[in-house]
Amino acid sequence: LIHQKAAGSQVKDKVVIITGSTSGIGLAIAKRFARANAKLVISGLESEQVYLDQIINELKKEGAAEVFYVAANLTDPIKIDDMFK
Repeated sequence: LIHQKAAGSQVKDKVVIITGSTSGIGLAIAKRFARANAKLVISGLESEQVYLDQIINELKKEGAAEVFYVAANLTDPIKIDDMFK
């Protein structure tokens, strides 16, 4: 688990990439990093974009410095490469 105090001191204003972060455990991890004022790059399947505005607003309310979304199916190597462009 991510210790909140340690995460806060190490990731404030740093970019954190979290895959599968539009729901479940990935979203919970994104919220923890948001509370530490990280700049978040979240990813999920294109079908999850329906809830994207709600998720981004929620992460910003939690304290994320910035939030960026990349639609990515991580079973596709090209999509993985696209996340880092």
